[in-house]
Amino acid sequence: MVLGIHGVTSVRWFTFFAAAAALGCESTGPTLDLRVAVSPGAIVTGGKDTATLRVTVVNLTSGRVQRLVSCDNLFSVDDLLGTEVVSSYRVTCPSENSIPLTIDLGPLESVELERIWTGVVIRYDVGSGYVAVPLPAGAYRIYGRLGELRSRPSPIALVAP
Repeated sequence: MVLGIHGVTSVRWFTFFAAAAALGCESTGPTLDLRVAVSPGAIVTGGKDTATLRVTVVNLTSGRVQRLVSCDNLFSVDDLLGTEVVSSYRVTCPSENSIPLTIDLGPLESVELERIWTGVVIRYDVGSGYVAVPLPAGAYRIYGRLGELRSRPSPIALVAP
């Protein structure tokens, strides 16, 4: 049996083939859907508190879909003005020599991936290397991201200690 993501066993089966066909899953539209859930809805600024992000990837087709994911956080963060403050690209990826993640979903399967976020953005500083910079207190939107795909946002607040 092939697991949806190698090393991840949380694969769900959808049994609504008739409904999927009625929605036009065989069209030239998207083949994958992304969803994101954030818990808790507020964390303390400074990088010492943690939010859990659950990104669900759903195959909308009646065929197998495979995606190779490398250097991808699977999420991004925007401020309320819509400016991306945390990119979905993992800045440290080249130095980590990351092993890519393979998503392999059968018809109408989904997989839930979990990430954590501490309210920081990772930047490269010439003198210091990679540094975690805490974002200021405020309201933000977290998106599930997979390449060019982006989910609907889920709100999160960073609150002052």
